Amino acid sequence: MPGSPVEAEICAYTVNGEKIGKPTKLSGSPAKLVEDLNYLPLGEILPRPCPAVFSVIVNYLIRLRYSDNKVGWVSTAFEVNECVVTTNGRHRSAAYFGEEIKHAYETGRWGGFSSPTSCASAPGHRGQEKVIVPPGADGLTLCRFHDGELIKHLDRATAKQLAAAASALPTRPNDFQCDGPTGGPEIRMIFHYPIGPPAEALLWSGRCGVENLYVEAGASPQLLELLAELP
Repeated sequence: MPGSPVEAEICAYTVNGEKIGKPTKLSGSPAKLVEDLNYLPLGEILPRPCPAVFSVIVNYLIRLRYSDNKVGWVSTAFEVNECVVTTNGRHRSAAYFGEEIKHAYETGRWGGFSSPTSCASAPGHRGQEKVIVPPGADGLTLCRFHDGELIKHLDRATAKQLAAAASALPTRPNDFQCDGPTGGPEIRMIFHYPIGPPAEALLWSGRCGVENLYVEAGASPQLLELLAELP
């Protein structure tokens, strides 16, 4: 989103376009919200299978008002399958932050994204449409994918080392065709940044390597060795 809006308001709608309750005006400056939105990865992804899990979908429309009374809009949604597109009408992102925008609508406060020790799925960071992990990470959380259990939270030096190894991998568009021996990824790597949302990369065993929502790559021996050496 361009510029520095002075006010943010969120409206909620059903899938049929019926308004749910009253609009929520966010307290304080919307600067942090806009900063986080501007650091989401941009672009389309290849069609992916969405789980056939019934979900009540809530559409959210964020209204950003500027000092000259011009208005910008961002649409997104809460949907448990995370098959959502966020757009401002000009740019589109497959990043999902339904829980965060739902919380902001219900509380009137934008709380940002997951804490450094959380194993919750991360929306992604700008640049992940091209590389597995963008540079600049200052922390890393490792979690087991299947049960969401925290493995370890790692310091800035280790995060930068692993991010560099992952970002050096040649990538291709993610075709969502991987299927490991356990039916899914082994490790969720959540890289944290001083500005903007976390970046998530999933590490598979066997041939599938490593992926994010946009691109995939083979896991290099260097990356696997670094992970194996972690205390």
